[in-house]
Amino acid sequence: MSSDPQADTSLRGRIGALHARHAGKTLVLSFLGGFVFDAVMLSRIDEPGMLIQQGAYLLICGTLLAVTQRMELKKLEPPPWLRKPWHYVDHAIHFMLGTLLNAYSIFYFRSASGLTALGFVVIITSLLALNELPRFQKLGPVVLYALYSICLTSYFAYLFPVLLRHISPWMFYLAVGAALLPLTLQVSLLLKWGRAFSQVARHVALPAYGVQLVFLLVYALRIAPPVPLAVKEMGIYHDVQRAPGGRRLLHQKRAWKFWQKGDQDFLERAGDKVYCFARIFAPARFRDRLDIVWYRDDPKKGWIEYHRFASTIAASSERGFATDGYLTHPPPGNWRVEIQSGDRRTMGLLHFTVIPDTSNGPRDFEESTSEAGRRL
Repeated sequence: MSSDPQADTSLRGRIGALHARHAGKTLVLSFLGGFVFDAVMLSRIDEPGMLIQQGAYLLICGTLLAVTQRMELKKLEPPPWLRKPWHYVDHAIHFMLGTLLNAYSIFYFRSASGLTALGFVVIITSLLALNELPRFQKLGPVVLYALYSICLTSYFAYLFPVLLRHISPWMFYLAVGAALLPLTLQVSLLLKWGRAFSQVARHVALPAYGVQLVFLLVYALRIAPPVPLAVKEMGIYHDVQRAPGGRRLLHQKRAWKFWQKGDQDFLERAGDKVYCFARIFAPARFRDRLDIVWYRDDPKKGWIEYHRFASTIAASSERGFATDGYLTHPPPGNWRVEIQSGDRRTMGLLHFTVIPDTSNGPRDFEESTSEAGRRL
């Protein structure tokens, strides 16, 4: 029995008390649960319904940001019928921005490869987590405009390739330009409504435009993942043979090396070819250049580009567009192979080692099958 005679013993009261005692754990679990749920439910980056929903969220968030700032400056009150729900406007903005950041984190993660690109994803995901913290939310417009700026550029950065069905550097710069339009409109309105220039610069312009500069930097350094493209499957093989409905992938990998993708320990004999096979997701009717690039770890010069094989994404499927390329007589040593988009951003990479095989006996190859998916 509770020692507090005023304690609420109803189910709602007990749930509230439990939440208060474990607020930190509840926040972490709800964040992870939401992230996992979206990771499972978000399927295609080019779904029209999802693109429309995200565009609507951005429009509503921008409108609410402007209206709340105007009401604060002009000391205005909402009409009586709106006063009660208006208390939840900030929560609604954070909810929509959090939903958008969740989706973008997942899309970036699917397209990322290498430590630098994964670092970019970690930053976006960290911002998503911070958006859920009450202390972070209380920082006000500085945080909101920074998150809004991230969401705008992330949305346009994959919307244009999806609509135009190819990817090109100018599209990313166009995405930044498209994001700057509503941000500049927000700055202009705040100045027109009487907010001091120093406040607008510190609370709105600096976080909003600063985010755009960071995006330009990470793109120039080829750190930004090449959304909407994503590698779904990638491996090193002794042979890749076309077969009805897919590919036959031949390798010598032992079953206990479950972490390897095919023959990453490649035992080479005279006449062998090293094949790279990959399946890449692309939006429907997408057509663009695709490169398979081989790098060798030279003992004197370090990593150097050894060969570049050009291919073309001509169609996609539920399982992804299939492509392969090979090297003939690669020297022994450490290698890596990268799948690069038309603007030379890496969407997938694998390290492997070429080891001379001095035995002369017969070799037993295991076979994997990569089935073709439904063409779009």
